[in-house]
Amino acid sequence: RAPVVPGNGIETVEAKVVDARTRHSGEQTYQAEIYLGLDAQAAGRQRTMCVRGPCRVDKSQAQADADKMEDAAKDGIKAVREVAAEIKRTRISTTPA
Repeated sequence: RAPVVPGNGIETVEAKVVDARTRHSGEQTYQAEIYLGLDAQAAGRQRTMCVRGPCRVDKSQAQADADKMEDAAKDGIKAVREVAAEIKRTRISTTPA
């Protein structure tokens, strides 16, 4: 993957997939996390913000979530939060299989 050039108040971006809580059935879940290093001039001092995606049973799905949030970082913090919210809203299928 090509590195993402952050913008709009973001100095650094680090996206990763971490182990999340286990389900009641014992299945391991994974979660995308993106750490945004905020512009020191805009915030007054260096601050870090973490935005998390939903828990996933499949690690590749969590990696796809991380990639989407990382791509949104070039458009700013608001874009990252909107992408995370959209991922969380659409994670549960409401239609029968």
